[in-house]
Amino acid sequence: MRHLAVICALAALPGCFILSAGGDDTVDERGGKHTLTINYHLKGPGGVPVPCPAGFANLLLSATTDEMEGQQQTLVPCDGNGTQTMELFTSGRRDYRVDNDPSLYTEAFSENYNFILYLTDPTGSVSRAASLEQHFKLDGDKTIEVDLYPDAGFFLVSWELYSDITSTRVVTCPAVAVDEVELRYRRFTPDGDPPAPTSTVRWPCDEVHPPFYRNEFAVGQGFTMALAPEDYVGELVGYRNGAEVARDPDINFNIRGGDALTEHTGNLRVLDR
Repeated sequence: MRHLAVICALAALPGCFILSAGGDDTVDERGGKHTLTINYHLKGPGGVPVPCPAGFANLLLSATTDEMEGQQQTLVPCDGNGTQTMELFTSGRRDYRVDNDPSLYTEAFSENYNFILYLTDPTGSVSRAASLEQHFKLDGDKTIEVDLYPDAGFFLVSWELYSDITSTRVVTCPAVAVDEVELRYRRFTPDGDPPAPTSTVRWPCDEVHPPFYRNEFAVGQGFTMALAPEDYVGELVGYRNGAEVARDPDINFNIRGGDALTEHTGNLRVLDR
C-alpha cells in the first residue's frame, strides 16, 4: 500500500496539497497511536454486492480529526470486500512544509476523527465515489464498517410539524402526538407511462442522524435504502397510533450515483387530537 500525506490538488478531494520533508526546525510530537480497522463493502442499489468498476482500481482511506487539522490518507488496491488498517495519532502535533512554500505549517491531533472512503483511479487523483462520512472517538483500537455505493445514492428526509388548527410550528413530536413518519416514493415516470411500484420506509417521529444536517425546526429525519440514480416522486405521512394524521404530498427528489446524499425537508400539518 502507499501512504499519502495528502492527495494532489487535481483531485478535488479534501486536504489537497503536497507535503515536503521537514527540516531541522520542524517538530513531531504526535502520540497516542491506535489502530483503526476498516471493513469495507462495495454495493449497488438495494445493497447488492458489486465489483470495483473498470478504471477505478484503488481506494483512498481518509481519516481527519474533527478540527480538520490532523489528517492521514492511505491508497490501497480496490476489492469488492476487504479489510484495511490505519495507525492514527490521537494527541500532539506535527510541523510540515508544502512544496514551493517556505512557510511552516502545523497539524494537531485528537481522539475525535472523521472517516471517508473514496473509490479512485490508480493515481488517487480522480474520485468515482465517496462513502458517507463516519464520526467516532478513537480512544483505543476500533473497527468500523463502511459501505461504498459507486452507482447508487441516498435520500435523507427531515420533517417539520405544524398544528393544523393554529398553523403554528411545534418543536417536538409529543406536542401533537405524532409517533411515526413514513415516506412513500416511486421512480418518476412520464405522463402516459404506468406508474412505477411504490416503496415505503417508516421511522420513529423523533429519529435523528447526527452529524447529518437537520434544520433547527425539524423534529426528525430518516434515510432511505441506497437507490439507483433516478428522479423520484413521493409523499410524507405522519401517524398517531397507526392512524394517518398528516401528509405532505410533494416530496420530489433526484438521486445521484457515487454514494451521493440528497436532502429534503417536508412539512406536516397535524390534525388535532
